[in-house]
Amino acid sequence: MNRPPTPTPATRAFDSVRDPLVVQALEAALDGDVRALVGPLGRHSGLPGPRPNLAFAQAVAAHLAAMGPRSDRLVRALAQVDSTWAPAGTTAEFLPLCGALAQAARYRAGRDRRGALATLHAMAEDRRWLVREAVELSLKTIGGIDPDALAAELASWTDGYLHASVALDALTAQSLLDRLTTPDAVLDRLDEAFHLASSAPRSHERSQGWRTLVSALARASSAVLGRFGALAAERLAPHALTKVPELRQALAEGLHHARGARTGGDALDTVRQALVTSEPTVRDPRTIVGPTRGRGRKRAR
Repeated sequence: MNRPPTPTPATRAFDSVRDPLVVQALEAALDGDVRALVGPLGRHSGLPGPRPNLAFAQAVAAHLAAMGPRSDRLVRALAQVDSTWAPAGTTAEFLPLCGALAQAARYRAGRDRRGALATLHAMAEDRRWLVREAVELSLKTIGGIDPDALAAELASWTDGYLHASVALDALTAQSLLDRLTTPDAVLDRLDEAFHLASSAPRSHERSQGWRTLVSALARASSAVLGRFGALAAERLAPHALTKVPELRQALAEGLHHARGARTGGDALDTVRQALVTSEPTVRDPRTIVGPTRGRGRKRAR
């Protein structure tokens, strides 16, 4: 006897959207009041837990996109659910994830593309990492249409630490990087992100956003070196002259993890040599003057 095929995660997700309670809740929330969605969507969300059910969130997003203009207010409301009402690690956090992914579904359907990117740009600054992850996934989905166009469009995203980190992670994902016809735009975004990080005030270097961007720069450097080899190395070499230790470390990590046939020794040596020649001089410990407190002329009391 033939057994029915095992349902895939995507199939199970779309079956969940057809749950009468989910359908009724979405219809009832079309006026923009999302409070009643926490229960029906939360049952399938995977939250609170280690990983949200993004397949279900994408199914909800597709369902909303298929509604056309009827879902405008609800999609807008989902994207605006903030951390005060939906703190990180709660079931309610699933709502903005659906809001982010709905932007990508609407973009692919040709509906208000400029507005979708503007909404995702605003959401990329969210302190909740799951929300930023949903924005990154949305950009990858949008980039599936034309990755070169997306790489150019995201020039406006390198104006902030978290925005830039999300943009870099999306653009240097293997699924988009391999489909780029030219490296120019993605290398421009990497240049802009390095300049943003290197010109930051010292006080910013302790912030979540700056540290997140530095980590993204390491991953992005590795990815573009693996994809574009000498072309990427030529663009990255000037950034090796930075005096910011964290950025030098990010480039060193990028070199260490770069993989692929295009990353021959000669290509990587351009960046490696720049890091070596710009290494800060280590002072001879014998010449370092010790504490000077109390060495001045004693004042009369």
